[in-house]
Amino acid sequence: MHVQRNKAVVGSNAFAHESGIHQHGMLRHRGTYEIMRPQDVGWPDTQMVLGRHSGRAAVEQRLRALGYYLEDGELDLVFTDFKALCEQQRVVTDADLQALMQDSGDGEGYRLASMTVSDRGQRAIATVELSDPDGSRVLESAEGDGPVDALFAALAAATGVRLALESYRVHSVGLGADARGEASLSVRHGEVEYEGTGTSRDIIEASALAWLDVANRLLRQRRIAAGSAQLATA
Repeated sequence: MHVQRNKAVVGSNAFAHESGIHQHGMLRHRGTYEIMRPQDVGWPDTQMVLGRHSGRAAVEQRLRALGYYLEDGELDLVFTDFKALCEQQRVVTDADLQALMQDSGDGEGYRLASMTVSDRGQRAIATVELSDPDGSRVLESAEGDGPVDALFAALAAATGVRLALESYRVHSVGLGADARGEASLSVRHGEVEYEGTGTSRDIIEASALAWLDVANRLLRQRRIAAGSAQLATA
C-alpha cells in the first residue's frame, strides 16, 4: 500500500531534511531532529534532500558517500556550481552531483556511450558501449532472462565489476510530458551493500546509469585505497 510522503510519522518526509540548519544538526547528532529511527517504520535510512536550502556540510557528506573526497578549495568550487544548479531545479540528485564532478574534471569512470536491448522470446540480448576511465571504448554483449538482466550482464562484462542484485525499482520523476524515469537499485559487492540511482527519459538507460553509479563508486574507492597504500609505503 502506497504511503503518502507527507503522512505523519510513517511518510518519507518525516525523515527527509532539506534545510541547511536541519542537515547540519543531523550530521552532528541524529537525535537533534529525529526521536525515532526511520527503520522502525519501514524506511531504509534518513534522506538528506539536497536543494537551495542545503549547506556545504550536507553536500560534502553526500559527495563522500558517492566516493568523492575533496580538499576545501575543490569543495568550494563544486558548492558554488551546486548553488547555481539549485536556481534551475528544486532538488539535486546523485546523478546531478556526479555531472558536476565530471564538469570539474574529477568525474573519471565508466560512461555510457550507447546501448541496444532486444527481446527474443524467453531470452534478451543487450549490447553496451562504454567509455572507460582511460578514454578507450569497450563493447560487450550478453544474454539474460529479460532486458534488465541482459543489460546488467553486459555492463558486468564491460567493466569487470560483479554485482549481486538485491532490489530494483523504477518510478516517475515529475509530471506530464517532461516526466523522467528514475531507476534505483541495491546491490551487493563482497560483504558490502551499495545503492545506485540513474535518471533518463528511457527507463532502460536509467537502469544502466544506476548500475554504473555503483561501479564508478567502487572504482573511485579502489583508487583512493591504492593511493593510500602507496603513501604508506613511501
